[in-house]
Amino acid sequence: MKKFNLGLIQHKNLPDKEANLDVAEAEIAAAAEKGADLIVLPECFVCDSTARSVAAAAEHVGEEITERLSAAAKKHRVWIHGGSFPETDDRVPLPYNTTLVFRPDGSIAAKYRKLQLFDAELDGKKLGSESEMFSEGDEIVTYDAEFAKIGAAICYDVRFPYIFEEAARRGVELTILPAAFSAVTGPLYWDLLVRARATDTTMYVAGCNAVSHETNRYQAYGHTLVADPRGRVLGSLGSEPGILVTEIDPAYSLEVRRQLPVVEANRQKEILWD
Repeated sequence: MKKFNLGLIQHKNLPDKEANLDVAEAEIAAAAEKGADLIVLPECFVCDSTARSVAAAAEHVGEEITERLSAAAKKHRVWIHGGSFPETDDRVPLPYNTTLVFRPDGSIAAKYRKLQLFDAELDGKKLGSESEMFSEGDEIVTYDAEFAKIGAAICYDVRFPYIFEEAARRGVELTILPAAFSAVTGPLYWDLLVRARATDTTMYVAGCNAVSHETNRYQAYGHTLVADPRGRVLGSLGSEPGILVTEIDPAYSLEVRRQLPVVEANRQKEILWD
């Protein structure tokens, strides 16, 4: 466990998979040049939010997206938390919304499938219908890097504290949240929810949000940020593509957790389920 530099890439999600991969490779190189040890891409960085683009980008683990992210991790000797992509699995009719994590040698360290799909409307207007495009995941995932224990979540998962609470119970010091959080709800909830999950669990939470191509009907909010274990914002971006590099100190999370043991004190299971 040691301090390390977290690089969050606020990537513009384009309609074309190949173009997205080309841009992402250049962004990863730039983040590595800035000293990032762990580099993060946003949700569905290989496609936009339309069903057609999602379907066109979908592929099995081990195909082009996997190969190119693995090669980038190995080339730059960095960890890559690969945002998410539509993962084809022949056992289900719709792809999963899946994060792959790569070690500096290019091997896969973890795979997480988004648990909570965004089906919502505001004032009668549909904001998202992910269940029409994706299958639901069914497992909370954490992984060990040489510098920290890390949790995985994706976008709408941020509204569901149980994911972050379970990660904290497993000793996670940082949860990474790739997202394409809506520009409609983003000004209301994005900063609030990322900071709330950090405060709830006394861990760092890094929300790596996308921005959208100008022609896309669905517009992502951007405003990538990192909240510390007390809910303070350590760094953030605006609404344009960019790279945020922030130092993370896992020992600080453990110290705050020792002083304020909210995870250990949580009686939810005892009160509601026993």
